[in-house]
Amino acid sequence: METAVINDQDILAKMLADSKAALHCQTVALAETTNVQLREIWTNHLNTAIDEHFKLADIAVNKRYNSNPDPVQMIRKDESVKLKL
Repeated sequence: METAVINDQDILAKMLADSKAALHCQTVALAETTNVQLREIWTNHLNTAIDEHFKLADIAVNKRYNSNPDPVQMIRKDESVKLKL
């Protein structure tokens, strides 16, 4: 039986995916909160989570794990996908 090799890039990719999922859950919780005090707590928590996610993303870019694509090309790609839909 083979043992999977996990490297730093794999770990960071998993951390980014988990962070993104957590951000989604926190955003939904914030959007559904009607209590003003709780909404303020969720807002602060979400802002902190966003900052931490960006730190992880910056690490990935600095280590060249993720490419830092040209924004114009990203927009063109998005537009071409929309046209296909």
